[in-house]
Amino acid sequence: FNDGDAYYGLANLFAIKPIDRDTRWLIGLNYDGNRVFLPDVPLPTVSYFSRFNEDTTYAIGLPFSRLTWTPDEFWTLDVRSVLFFSFNGTLSYQANEDLKCLAALVRRNDAFTVPTGFPNRRLLFTQDRIELGLSYDISENIALTIAGGLAFNQEFDVGFDSRDPAGLRDLDDSGYIRGGIEFRF
Repeated sequence: FNDGDAYYGLANLFAIKPIDRDTRWLIGLNYDGNRVFLPDVPLPTVSYFSRFNEDTTYAIGLPFSRLTWTPDEFWTLDVRSVLFFSFNGTLSYQANEDLKCLAALVRRNDAFTVPTGFPNRRLLFTQDRIELGLSYDISENIALTIAGGLAFNQEFDVGFDSRDPAGLRDLDDSGYIRGGIEFRF
């Protein structure tokens, strides 16, 4: 955050064991040197993936879980959770071949290293958002998104990770507008 030449480790090691056409187990290790929770420890991962029916798939596990429900060709509900880190619930409606309408509820946690003079101190940021938006596919590999909503429960803390935060500042609830471009490979 404050040093453009800084480095931190990021690695994943996963093994997937298929049970049948619709079911599989995933086990692994996740290491993220900038994670908000235990950034210095490789965390074990275990998830059970399955298809409930033709419309619903799910993954139950630690720390990753997910539910995707597509009741028809237009609507999709996608809920993702990373325990201790984030939550993202998105309801989308495919208006036509290129245009998608979105509604989302998002919880985000980020950590930034700052020069505080104290060892093992980082700036921790937490935010909840609710938003509405549109996503337009310019081509098969490029999409533009514009969205707006309300950011709330925003706060800055300091500490090594989310286990020992010391409150620094709460931010007011605020409306926002965001835009993005997505490149798919």
